[in-house]
Amino acid sequence: MLHATARPAEPFSRATPAASAGAFFFPGQFAGRPALAAVAEMVRTHTGRAVGVDELAQLLGVVLPCRVGVQELLRAGELAGLPLSVVQLRADGLATPALPLLVLVPTPAPAGGAGTAVWLVAHCDGRYVVTRDHATATPANRMGPLHDLTDVWAPNGEGWALCAEVPRAPT
Repeated sequence: MLHATARPAEPFSRATPAASAGAFFFPGQFAGRPALAAVAEMVRTHTGRAVGVDELAQLLGVVLPCRVGVQELLRAGELAGLPLSVVQLRADGLATPALPLLVLVPTPAPAGGAGTAVWLVAHCDGRYVVTRDHATATPANRMGPLHDLTDVWAPNGEGWALCAEVPRAPT
């Protein structure tokens, strides 16, 4: 499915035609329940509003289990009160946007194709990263060196992420 995106480090624009420069291909779609669970966690963290996966699915008008694409994830965040944008980030810039954020991780698919997984980045200090994968009933937390994530998420130095459009708290 072709999804319009912005140029690197610029927010997603719904006005950008899919065939424009900067467009790229997200291989396949995401499993709906885990992807919406990750968006729900972002909404809870950034806004304090408790929203469930079933509520997000109902707001989107989809019936779980289903597959969802990037546009549905953006819309789910928007409907829950958290504007999201698609950005391209370098590994050293992963801690720059407000955390948590979602990284779109290319994964090998059965039959030799390609797929994409959604991992929530809960913490990144520039050396270590904590990710959460909502693919199971209990989200799997992983902590490890940042390069372990970037090896799979951004093997060419840059990767795609869904970020909340909220001001960062001063550090």
